[in-house]
Amino acid sequence: MGKIFPGTVYEIKLENGKFAYVCRFDEFHLGLYNVISDNQLNIETLLEKNIIDYKACISIDKMTHLKGEKIKRFNWNKIGEIDLIEYKINIPNLAIYNPSKIELSYKNCQIIRHGHGKIKVTVEEYKNLLDKGLTYGCIDNFILFEKYINKNIENIMNNKPLDPSGYVSTFGDD
Repeated sequence: MGKIFPGTVYEIKLENGKFAYVCRFDEFHLGLYNVISDNQLNIETLLEKNIIDYKACISIDKMTHLKGEKIKRFNWNKIGEIDLIEYKINIPNLAIYNPSKIELSYKNCQIIRHGHGKIKVTVEEYKNLLDKGLTYGCIDNFILFEKYINKNIENIMNNKPLDPSGYVSTFGDD
């Protein structure tokens, strides 16, 4: 299998037979599109959609990360590539938020700046990201990522915040 470049778009066949779509930003980061479709979509159609959720995801063996052969073992099908620079697609700032430690999350006011490193921000900037549903989390493997999507189908279809409970771990709890 050839090298997988950032901007690679994958189609994920869900338990109900519908399709979800993700875009790879780099070795660890994925963006979930705000579409669940009965039919397979093409890249041109996805360019009209928004990415609504961003997660760091590590592979089953935690060594090969996002190599195509590992993804292929699950229900992920590469459908093409998007030039992230040309279409100005990037990882936004994401709040590090733990719903089980709300007070600590606000006290820390930490974000991941465009997918690179933690920084502390003002409470206003932090709250603004939370209000937009822009939170950072990590999913341990692709199977859990699929389960996370399956659990949130209705939220994705209705542009509502996704429920990370049971699937997403957070950072910045110290």
